[in-house]
Amino acid sequence: MGDAASTPIVDNLFRLYFTIGIILTLLVFFFLVYSAWRFRARGQEEPADAPRAGEVPPNRGHPYVVFGTVIVVGAILFGLSIGTLSSHQFLEHPPDDVSLVIDATGFQFGWMFEYPQGFQTFRELRVPANEAILLRITSPDVMHKFHVADYNIGIDAIPGRTNHLWFNATGPGVAEIRCAELCGIGHGQMVGSIAAIPRAEFDAWVQEQLATLPTPNFVQVFDLNVTREGPVPGQLQAVAGGEIHLRLTNNASTTLGFRLGGPYNVSVPSMAPNSAAWLNFSAPGPATATYEATNETGSRAGFSGTLRVLESQRVTVSLTEWKVTPSAKTVRLDQPVLFIVTNDGKIVHDLNVGGHWDADPDSRDIHAKTPDLAAGRGAALAYFPRAKGTLYLWCNLPGHSESGMLTTLEVV
Repeated sequence: MGDAASTPIVDNLFRLYFTIGIILTLLVFFFLVYSAWRFRARGQEEPADAPRAGEVPPNRGHPYVVFGTVIVVGAILFGLSIGTLSSHQFLEHPPDDVSLVIDATGFQFGWMFEYPQGFQTFRELRVPANEAILLRITSPDVMHKFHVADYNIGIDAIPGRTNHLWFNATGPGVAEIRCAELCGIGHGQMVGSIAAIPRAEFDAWVQEQLATLPTPNFVQVFDLNVTREGPVPGQLQAVAGGEIHLRLTNNASTTLGFRLGGPYNVSVPSMAPNSAAWLNFSAPGPATATYEATNETGSRAGFSGTLRVLESQRVTVSLTEWKVTPSAKTVRLDQPVLFIVTNDGKIVHDLNVGGHWDADPDSRDIHAKTPDLAAGRGAALAYFPRAKGTLYLWCNLPGHSESGMLTTLEVV
């Protein structure tokens, strides 16, 4: 794990307080033992000037000692105050060369990070090493605390308020993020990580994230193995209204092609042995088409398959804190369902569809699910009902369904 540029500042301040505390503790114990021994009862008659309860002893002690003690203690406290305030100013005010500003949101029970390029991550914060990073931290629900023990940094995430915290990871490594404020039943699960990586690796990762941003088109992806005996699987079902992407793999030892008939009439003429290719096309309405593998002469190789594109029942689903709101309460068994999901909340959510929900996450029966959706993002989820009965819709992020993000549909 790497350190942060602020770590030596905090460490030095801690060592200073700790050293002074140890010295004062030893002095107190020394004088306590000395006084107990020096002024112990010796069986002699009490002197006339002995101190009595409620009275100031006359002519005892030296004023210079008292004044000297006050001056020394005041100087120590003044020095500690200056050091503390200087360290606080250093930590609170980022340097002028901040390279990245990230919005961090703590919520029950996780961390979400929004980058200036427009994408968001859940629980994992990736940053370039050896560069100043500024975090703007808030919360939409209850108070949390963003705390990184390895960096000796931490700050409260407060609803309705934005706090600022900066750090500079001085080398590659991974540090753990924890919530240091008791915030509910899932507090112990509210963990994350900071991964500091070289700038070139970080730039490449940012481009990967930008490539995965949701597009307005509904895309269904299918894998097909192209063999000399024909394509596998031999039957595909899709939902009309978006795009279909076929990921084709030629596992044969010879060159093969792939052809999809009308109404689409698209093909990949040639794929080398042990290679892959993509075939993308739009499927605006219901249709049935045959597909087949082809040999080097363009003739069919083996059996053919069938693609059925079906009209769907469309159900819009809104995700908010803490509610899942579908636009319908029933769906039909004989037709696929296209869930148009929108995260209308302020934090990351997802949608899971299944035949059984349980308080134990490992016992939940998930049939289909969306990826994690950042605030304001959406996705389309195609689902083919399996049987009549109750269908459960929920957010599967820790603590979300227990907080109310759970509802049902009836399959009739």
